[in-house]
Amino acid sequence: MQILYWLTTIYIALYLSACATTPSSPIPPTETHTTKDPFAIAVYTQKQNVIKIPYKIIGQTSIPEYNPGGIKRQAACLYDTLRTLAASMGGDAIINIVYDNKKVTGTVIAYEPSEKQKPG
Repeated sequence: MQILYWLTTIYIALYLSACATTPSSPIPPTETHTTKDPFAIAVYTQKQNVIKIPYKIIGQTSIPEYNPGGIKRQAACLYDTLRTLAASMGGDAIINIVYDNKKVTGTVIAYEPSEKQKPG
């Protein structure tokens, strides 16, 4: 009887603790930007930050470097997640990627239209 009591208590505790976390969601697009294809987003590291096209900064995005299980994510997985977040913000590229303590941060930019592409 004692074992059944402890197993029931552990089961209830695990069941209730599973509901304690909420999933994170990407940043919704603003009115001025539309969602873009994540595969079309360019990723520039600090060493490659040589962009000759005029751009404006939309914002910053960051993701944890480790998954919820505590395992370090591969660079390709990190870049894919950053691309998805940048696409949801309406960005064209990510620059200045910085690996901080347990998180990866990048600046999302949007290219300015050239004189030929501007309406009017």
